[in-house]
Amino acid sequence: MVLPDDKIQETIAKARDTQHETEAALVDSLRTELVVVRTLHTLAGQETGDVRSRHLQQAETAFKTVLKIRKRIALTQQDHDAVEQARRDILSFR
Repeated sequence: MVLPDDKIQETIAKARDTQHETEAALVDSLRTELVVVRTLHTLAGQETGDVRSRHLQQAETAFKTVLKIRKRIALTQQDHDAVEQARRDILSFR
């Protein structure tokens, strides 16, 4: 079965739209996870002992998610800088 050219072009356009929507959702997810990392880093800085360790562990888990998402999208310079800052923040507690 051969599709008409209009149907082929429509399918290609839908696929392109879906790809853009997926990338936008991943960028939103990356930025949200970065907020989580920053928040947990701040909380860890205000705590001691087990509570501090738990916040740091959660920040590291969120940062691992950031790294997974980063592999799937093109980062802006601002997002790249935010990822590097999150890395430095986590390392500052070691």
